[in-house]
Amino acid sequence: MGEKEHVLILIFPTGAPRLHARRKEEERLAEKRTPLPKPPPVKSDREKESLRRKMKDKYEVKFDIPERILYMALESVLYDEDQANQLM
Repeated sequence: MGEKEHVLILIFPTGAPRLHARRKEEERLAEKRTPLPKPPPVKSDREKESLRRKMKDKYEVKFDIPERILYMALESVLYDEDQANQLM
């Protein structure tokens, strides 16, 4: 009757090591990230129309590229003339 019962409680850390590892991984990835390039300035409607005419004169007749395709190319590069020419 004089025997005492002993209870052993084991505590295992669960979240701390994983949280630390995740934080280290995020820091490592942050160092690798490069900043996004600045978007080109927004063109006015007049500038866009001028660029459309220029691309149409340059590509539609010479290479038989439909006007719609030329305009899609211009829109996809935000009316950046150099990028549009590379795309064509």
